[in-house]
Amino acid sequence: MSKYPEIQKYLKNIERELGDVDQTLKDSIIQEIREHLDEKIEDFKRSANVKKLSLKKIKKVLEEFGEPEEIALEYRRQFSEEQIPNHSKKSSKRSLILSVLTICTVILLITAGLVFFGVFNEENGNDIDDNTIHPGKGLKSIQVGDDLEKVIDIYGNPEEREETINTIWVVYHKKNGIDFLLNKQTSKILEIRFNPGFDGALENSISFESSLEEVLNKSGGALKTVQTSYGFPQPLTPDVDRVLFEQLAAGGKVMAYEFIDAREGILFWFDSDKNVTQIVVFEPFEPYEPYEPLMDAPWLQALAWKPNGTYCLVAGSGMPLIKFDGVGNELIDSPEFVNFYDIAWHPEGEYALICGTNGSIYKYNGTNLIDLSLEISDTFTAIKFAPNGQYAITVGLNCAVGLITDNQSHYSYIPDNVVVDIDLQDLAWNDNGSQALLVGFEHWNFSKGMMLTFTPGKDNILNASYSILETPPELSTCFSIRWVEEWQSFIVTANLGQVYQIGYNWSIDRIPNPFFGLDPIIDSMWLPDEKKILLVGGIASWDSEINEYDLERSTRVVLSSDRHNLSMIDQSSGPPFLTCGWDPRDNSAILIGAFGIAFRYKQGKLTKIYIDIDKN
Repeated sequence: MSKYPEIQKYLKNIERELGDVDQTLKDSIIQEIREHLDEKIEDFKRSANVKKLSLKKIKKVLEEFGEPEEIALEYRRQFSEEQIPNHSKKSSKRSLILSVLTICTVILLITAGLVFFGVFNEENGNDIDDNTIHPGKGLKSIQVGDDLEKVIDIYGNPEEREETINTIWVVYHKKNGIDFLLNKQTSKILEIRFNPGFDGALENSISFESSLEEVLNKSGGALKTVQTSYGFPQPLTPDVDRVLFEQLAAGGKVMAYEFIDAREGILFWFDSDKNVTQIVVFEPFEPYEPYEPLMDAPWLQALAWKPNGTYCLVAGSGMPLIKFDGVGNELIDSPEFVNFYDIAWHPEGEYALICGTNGSIYKYNGTNLIDLSLEISDTFTAIKFAPNGQYAITVGLNCAVGLITDNQSHYSYIPDNVVVDIDLQDLAWNDNGSQALLVGFEHWNFSKGMMLTFTPGKDNILNASYSILETPPELSTCFSIRWVEEWQSFIVTANLGQVYQIGYNWSIDRIPNPFFGLDPIIDSMWLPDEKKILLVGGIASWDSEINEYDLERSTRVVLSSDRHNLSMIDQSSGPPFLTCGWDPRDNSAILIGAFGIAFRYKQGKLTKIYIDIDKN
């Protein structure tokens, strides 16, 4: 088995440990051990139906065989140089070798407590230690969160394999009674599913011989019973904690039962006779308190982290400016009757600019607010610094465009010969600041989204040139735009769940929405550690929306299998998110929105946070 370097190294170590043993006998010993290993490895390859063993399996075989120094020491103990004639016949040497191998086997049985070749059973997933199902984890050898490579490493090539947009399903029913559901993007196990044929049970003795009554008794009972349509599994979300689902056929007959214990990370399927037919293990959901929004609370509409990550500014409607460090916050004395809509930090973190209603522009230097407001009635909805930090542009309703340099502010309107009456919602600069892209919609026409370029004037920045992009006819209200430097393109989000990529030469490509929901995508942000775009939004006061768009795989997914998984008002939906921002200190995103809603989003999970918006 010379093609396995680890075996060559292993045999070399034995040969070295044999020391001054006669070289002829030493060669014979090494050859005998080599043949013994070859036979067992070939047997395992046939049983596992693989052509080549992984390095991990080879190492495991050698570990069970014994340490080189122990094997060599046993030889030397049994046969001193005086007892081994230099001209022994091969047959007698072979007899001696087999005797030593037998002794080694006995030693392994005593020390390891295993059959000498038990490693092969373990590699096939049938080891006795793998007969216990652990809720929220799986088995000793394979658990939720492990990757596909480990599954194949242990179980070999699957009997069946199916892929969807978001998942991979691999089946080992005939040999092991197990199948796995994996995240297609990460190749990590989402669910381990145990089926009839799996010879095992939970620590509390629940197995495929158990009844629905026994499962409920040993699980603490069902907190509630819900009737659902037959054939549709219930999504795994925090609010299905110890819920029994009765699956009804068209005539009202119960065809199957499904019991989910979300906090333990386990669910059970039962047939119509209430016998266990499948046990599924998944990552447990952490308990949470349902969000109870204050219907008269201000809407949190703007959030921006200081570049060094020490804190962020949060603003909204009918509320003071807030300085929030991710845990606690303090209120900044702010003008009354001003609704703030956007915040932009200077690239060096020297100060922040905040814009809002009636031409409001304020500068925050870390201590005080400085009023730079313009004497116009139009509302500024977005503000962004040019990449060089020398000035900022703000845009708003009725074609309003503002310029802020140092402590000065100026404004103009997009010329009538370019466009008449456009309500701008957001803007973003390209990487070198040569152009910005402005997005919005026709004044009072939410179904007609618009995009136009902004090229700063050389002598007067506001003496800019504009160009309207030819947009898809179905484009509705454009809410936000982000420049993704790593992708060298813009991301535009809009009403009706629309998301577009604006690339080279202003090409416009729609990012598919594979879901039925048409909720507005109000804001977006780059998730730098994950190479994804986070898309957030919702509608009115009753629906929350969270999507992820994977840049490398060009796939768009929701936070979980349930589109409305926040369960904040009526256990099925929640207020819309209005904006989001990246916390560089914690490598997570902060999401805020209607009625003071505030969450932290990290690695696919939401955690409720509190931002105190009470002026008193």
